[in-house]
Amino acid sequence: AAAAAAPPKGEETPASAPDSSVEAPASPPKTEPAEEGPKVAALVAEAESLPPGEKAVAFSQFVGVLRAAQEALASKGIAAALFIGSMSQASRRETLTSFAQDTGGPTVLLISLRAGGTGLNLTRANHVFLLDMWWNRSVEDQALDRIHRIGQKRPVRAVRLVASQTVEERIIDMQQAKALLAAGALSKLSAEEIRAARLAQLRRLFDPF
Repeated sequence: AAAAAAPPKGEETPASAPDSSVEAPASPPKTEPAEEGPKVAALVAEAESLPPGEKAVAFSQFVGVLRAAQEALASKGIAAALFIGSMSQASRRETLTSFAQDTGGPTVLLISLRAGGTGLNLTRANHVFLLDMWWNRSVEDQALDRIHRIGQKRPVRAVRLVASQTVEERIIDMQQAKALLAAGALSKLSAEEIRAARLAQLRRLFDPF
């Protein structure tokens, strides 16, 4: 994995196209940072460099990663709130209302990918960070659509944090190949050719680096 001195590669996509329900305070006290991985460190660095008044959303499949990110952000005095599946509907609404404020509220919203996939309007944020890869690219796209939709007034910057020389790079390759196969399914590739290509993709996951 990438070292903290050389953060994971960020694949930027310019767009013109959260078990706790406790919201982070607007101005959290600085605390001792928890042990963190390079992706959390990269997220903190990105949050520290946000322009004044702008906010960010970070997605992960893993609640543990989101909790580590919340603690690391708090250690730098950056307010961050969780939005995860175990939260009650009332807690979710309260968190979203706080995040949507033009002034105050958390600067970063940390969302579990599934909890943030549908029915949310997160246009108060215009920076998006994907902390891990999902096998199905459409799940990621649905999450990104919560930020880039009607009501968004700023250019949206989306960054995928990818650990080099890990299975994550191959997941990206699979996502891209899957899109090409989908196009092939509508054109000239036979069903047998498509099955063979998909099997080759799966085998590649286990190839040595």
